[in-house]
Amino acid sequence: MAAEETRPATTVDVPAAGGRQAFESVYGPVPGTIVETSCGTTHYILETPTENAKGTTVVLVHGLGASCLTWNRVAAELLAAGYSVFRHDLYDRGYSQTDPARFTVNEYDVSHTFEFTLEQQATQLDEVLEAAGLGSTPVILVGHSTGGGIVMARAGNHPQATLGLVLMATICFPPTKPWIAYLTEVPLLGPFLVRNFGKSTFVKFARNGSVDEAVMEEYFAKLERHVEINPRYMAAVRNTNANCRGFIEPGLEEEFRLVCNNGTPIQLIWGERDASVPIDHCNQLEAIAKELGAPLLKTTFADMPHGLFYDDAKPVECAKTIADFSDGLRAGS
Repeated sequence: MAAEETRPATTVDVPAAGGRQAFESVYGPVPGTIVETSCGTTHYILETPTENAKGTTVVLVHGLGASCLTWNRVAAELLAAGYSVFRHDLYDRGYSQTDPARFTVNEYDVSHTFEFTLEQQATQLDEVLEAAGLGSTPVILVGHSTGGGIVMARAGNHPQATLGLVLMATICFPPTKPWIAYLTEVPLLGPFLVRNFGKSTFVKFARNGSVDEAVMEEYFAKLERHVEINPRYMAAVRNTNANCRGFIEPGLEEEFRLVCNNGTPIQLIWGERDASVPIDHCNQLEAIAKELGAPLLKTTFADMPHGLFYDDAKPVECAKTIADFSDGLRAGS
């Protein structure tokens, strides 16, 4: 693995259609560090507090269609609370990208030759933490939505390097697919639907998860622009839906039970109005933890949809919940 360096995206070869260059054109220059990882390049941001440092790092992993920039408000609050904060972009989200020479995208059916499985995405997290010097350092892992599955896998594989695990609206039990999702799997018809309606449907889904669309208008405008110019992004989203456990059977219950059996402290954070990963999934996880005698806390927010930590939602409250959980772990160590 190559040594890390902070550098502008313009010094890195990118595919003409999509990739990091497309993301940068919408969201601005790379704000952190880019390192080579086994399947491409990975972008990360590692920040340390300027005062009252607690000597503990919180790792934030974003969900399916997001990037590490969606953690900006939460990261700022955690830094103010004295915690170092690490966050990275999953492949072909944000400034990270799979190697375009090895992994191609077919714009006709919006397919990707890289398989975005849980194992592949957990490996990416392992590699980028190692590159940042945090490979064996005990950290607090936080994941939102599909990111929760990734940190769950990391916690199960590296219990000695996991101080605690925070699962935010984590997809663990495969959801019931809407009928339109089954149509996208039909030969000929499926590629037509995804190619012609997938982008607008994806943006509409994101908008429907907003609390105050006016507050989020700039976010959605950038998202709409990004899906139009970056086929690697939409292909990554579609492929993750098809291959990442949590979306598909048998789900992630086995991984969650392993974390519970390891005795890892767990914090659940959920929105009670979450239509993507309903609150009953949170209650199921709580019941499993109680069954296994695992240490678990649960915090829920009324009238909150899936993106509960976005700017129009509860970023400060979510950060405080994470900090309070982390403070409790420090006090009990």
